[in-house]
Amino acid sequence: MTGSGRLAASLRRAIARAFDSADDLAPAAILRRVIQGGHVPGEGAPASESDSPVRVLLDSAAAASARYYHDLTLEPGDRIAWLESTVTAPRNGDRLIVGGVTYAIRLVDPADAGAGALYRLVVRG
Repeated sequence: MTGSGRLAASLRRAIARAFDSADDLAPAAILRRVIQGGHVPGEGAPASESDSPVRVLLDSAAAASARYYHDLTLEPGDRIAWLESTVTAPRNGDRLIVGGVTYAIRLVDPADAGAGALYRLVVRG
């Protein structure tokens, strides 16, 4: 393993430990991606969904105290979420399901120096 590979693995372990220690504050959640199929004449484009298990920490105070985040205007109801996932990287337009509440992901900001495990999101529920 290269030096950068060891660093990424070490960062992923540290992120997992941080979420483990957050326990109930960072519940299990689902990252849902809608995948559009090819066009079927007369039927439109069929879609399928792909769900990935993630853990998330929602922070409503951060969005309430800011007006803009990375050129995105924050609106009432927007929340900042810290998402841990080593399986699937979130994308704008994905859905985040936490405790039965579905949030639309408006912005994805990788927050782990390239380890591919921690993302800061702007979500709207």
